[in-house]
Amino acid sequence: MDRLLRTRIPVLWSFPLDLLFVVLFVVIGRRSHENGYALPDLLLAVLPFVIGLVAGWAVIRWLSGAWPQRVLHGITLAVVTVAVGMIVRVLMGQSVGNGIVGLLAFMGVALAFLILFLVCWRAIVAYLLPAPRVPSRRAA
Repeated sequence: MDRLLRTRIPVLWSFPLDLLFVVLFVVIGRRSHENGYALPDLLLAVLPFVIGLVAGWAVIRWLSGAWPQRVLHGITLAVVTVAVGMIVRVLMGQSVGNGIVGLLAFMGVALAFLILFLVCWRAIVAYLLPAPRVPSRRAA
């Protein structure tokens, strides 16, 4: 378990994979609500969450000075992505669900999906990568 928490994922993999799962979330959501896949509509639907993802990356970079390369960074990314994504959807005039129950359901599904995927892909890759080296302590 400690290995998974210490392993840093190569940053060149991180953003494209995060983006892939954010887009997958939107595509599945559009499919389940029978909204179609026309490219302009799909781009409008994914844009708020991409803005949220970029905000999440910026928050982690600002708070820790590191890029989101660790397994637990996936939780922060999911929370920020959903929060900012919902705010941007409202500002763009897009639906965030019908009433408070609809909003909470939308946020719950979005958080569950993004936490699952943004944490799990990091955990799988961290497990497959070689274990990070721990500096040895020599007796003085």
